[in-house]
Amino acid sequence: MNKTPKINRLFLVTVIWILLSGIFLGFIPFVRSMDATQLMLLSQLLYLMPVIGFMIINKVDPRKWMPFKPLKLSVIAMVILYAVLMIPVTSWLNLLSMLFVRNAFESSQSELTQNALWVNMIVMAVIPPICEEFTFRGLYYNGYRQRGVWCAILGSALAFGLMHMNFNQFCYAFVLGIAFGILLEATGSIFATMTAHFVINGWSTALMAVSKLLYGISAGSSSTSSGALTTQDMIGVINVYSVIAAICIFAAIGVLIWIAKHCGRYEHLKWCFKRRKKRPGEPKTMFTPAFAVATVIVVIYMILRG
Repeated sequence: MNKTPKINRLFLVTVIWILLSGIFLGFIPFVRSMDATQLMLLSQLLYLMPVIGFMIINKVDPRKWMPFKPLKLSVIAMVILYAVLMIPVTSWLNLLSMLFVRNAFESSQSELTQNALWVNMIVMAVIPPICEEFTFRGLYYNGYRQRGVWCAILGSALAFGLMHMNFNQFCYAFVLGIAFGILLEATGSIFATMTAHFVINGWSTALMAVSKLLYGISAGSSSTSSGALTTQDMIGVINVYSVIAAICIFAAIGVLIWIAKHCGRYEHLKWCFKRRKKRPGEPKTMFTPAFAVATVIVVIYMILRG
């Protein structure tokens, strides 16, 4: 079975489905009255529908396509450390992108802060990592893996980033997709990427709750400051985060090697980074016309969205 073209067609279908459903559902009063929490759950359901349809049509057995390898508690602890080290990197990329585009999550953040922490944890830190890792480091990754390790890592990361449908989230989602792809090769388990994804999303969720608490305290004071950062302030914060992110990247690489050795996959991880010649007739890329069309559609949408 030539999986890559099928996965790329799935990507194109998903992009079109998401955009069209967003247009048509916007005319339904029930959907228009949904709050941010309900819309996030609906978006996850919409993303999964083409995936489920693909698996049914192509008779995909998840156990054969996805590495559901159990993790030892020691490996889980290492993965958590790896994810924690990636948090400053995502924060840096988020801040950097905000110099040019708006924060895509900011509009719904005020609504979500009204929820209990456990509700937001489920909606933001549990459901998305399971659904997205199942899709991108599971289904997509396996489809692109036929074309090589780095086709799988970069292809699934690119699809993951583009599916966020905005430049702000694309910047850090693409980099995280690469980090998760390498982690998948280091552990041989999709549970590792789900765990890392949970830690990063969970940190953002907890930080949102802390920010709400601090804002409530500051709101009771007589301060007249708006609290908004100027561009110069942003650049200063970015410079500080640049140093922290650089240190954390090197530390994360060390932890990744530690994880691979602990899982008995260090030699495999080294092999992943070795260049090899393609066999005669072997496709050199995971790109097909379907993926190119989907990418163009998403980029145009992101430009129009601003």
